[in-house]
Amino acid sequence: MKKFLIFLAAAAMMINFSSCGNDDGGDGDDKKNYCKIGSTTYDLNYADFYINSVGSSDEFAEYDIYFAEDATPYDAGGEWAPDGLVVNLYYLYADKSAATEGQMYSGTYNYSEELTAMSHDGYSCLRMSDGNVRIGQEFVSESQLVVKINHVSGDVYEIEWSGAIDEDGNAVSGYYKGPVVDGL
Repeated sequence: MKKFLIFLAAAAMMINFSSCGNDDGGDGDDKKNYCKIGSTTYDLNYADFYINSVGSSDEFAEYDIYFAEDATPYDAGGEWAPDGLVVNLYYLYADKSAATEGQMYSGTYNYSEELTAMSHDGYSCLRMSDGNVRIGQEFVSESQLVVKINHVSGDVYEIEWSGAIDEDGNAVSGYYKGPVVDGL
């Protein structure tokens, strides 16, 4: 009988240990949305984008992406009036024939002085604001900026940027994964 109880206790312990694991219900991807400027990190809580057609015969889709620290960056009248940090990644170009209407094209966008697919042409900025009052705006050096866009599904994107330097010489990088609303 004693052997049976020892066996039963050992079996119970094995079941208990084998059932231990990550039961938080998440997918393991708990990376935080942020923009880092020098040693200061800001939370990003909102993103939207605007698509425009550019180039001869409208061969390129051009994306402007707006990230905000403010989770509700529009005022009661529907005007863009975020508080805190705003990151603007402007003039990201994709081949329009490869892009899907109403979506940003997944891929890596690098700086180019010429208008080419999968490039950006050197205009992005960071700005701090208090509602409609712009406290300060800094442009970033584009030559090393790399923007990676991954369309996850629906309106969910994973966007990462790095290599930029602001006007004060601070490195600028960021990451955002979540809904990106079409149409600023």
